[in-house]
Amino acid sequence: MRLVFKWTAIAVVVVVLIGSFIAVSRKQPHTVGSAPYAGYQLSAFTLPRLANGHAGPGLSTSAYAGKPMFINFWASWCPPCQAETPDLVKAYKQFGNKVQFIGVNVTAQDSLANASAFVKHYGIDYPVLLDQSNAIANQFQVSAFPTSFFVNASGTIVLRVEGAVTPQQLTSTLQKIAGGP
Repeated sequence: MRLVFKWTAIAVVVVVLIGSFIAVSRKQPHTVGSAPYAGYQLSAFTLPRLANGHAGPGLSTSAYAGKPMFINFWASWCPPCQAETPDLVKAYKQFGNKVQFIGVNVTAQDSLANASAFVKHYGIDYPVLLDQSNAIANQFQVSAFPTSFFVNASGTIVLRVEGAVTPQQLTSTLQKIAGGP
């Protein structure tokens, strides 16, 4: 009798484990609010905007729903960020009317004064948001600077780039999400 009970308990545990595995493996990988990689929907976020060297009113990415976006996480002390920024400013001048550029300074790992000086030095005209608590960088699993996201008009992340974006990659992907040259 004990042997039957033991084998029944083992069978139940095995069935539960197999059922759990099947349930987890059947989850759709591209759901809203999922990990921020190519093919996933962008999770909207709101952060204060850098305005005249201060944290200004909040700006939400949801304000740009229906428009392609380029989102760039950076820090002023980051050499690859410094190297790619002139290309981003140039691309903004070319694509800014078709693609919404958003810079996200991870201020929790930087400073407001340094971020402001960086923006002024490079002549950044697109919105720069301040992630003062690292919450959005964590949400987007940013572990390297810079990290950039190209998002199409449907809100789907087309490309995630960790490290500096090359000028060629920047131009070709912006053309792709903007709908042509």
